[in-house]
Amino acid sequence: MPSKTKAWPLDCYPQMEELTALTDRVFECVAEEQWEQLVTVLHLRQQCLETLFSEPIVEPEFLKSLADSILEQDSIFVTRIQEQKKIVEKQILELDKGQQAIQAYGF
Repeated sequence: MPSKTKAWPLDCYPQMEELTALTDRVFECVAEEQWEQLVTVLHLRQQCLETLFSEPIVEPEFLKSLADSILEQDSIFVTRIQEQKKIVEKQILELDKGQQAIQAYGF
């Protein structure tokens, strides 16, 4: 999100509180590996963003800063999710090898 040292134009964009809460929840879902909940939260955030950007633009620099910040954070989230995906893929491969070994011994 844009720097909290800047005053957010909450008067102009009442969705900012909801958007901030949803962005915090995205972070929590990624950190806690709650992937199913993440899908729901991202959907809600997308709806909030669509509403925000469909209204008349009062503070264009603020909205640009907001969009840039969200894209930057999402890039970090994607990197974390890809790392977790690799870990899970490795675990699946190890399980598959274990099952093959068990089947080779006729169990």
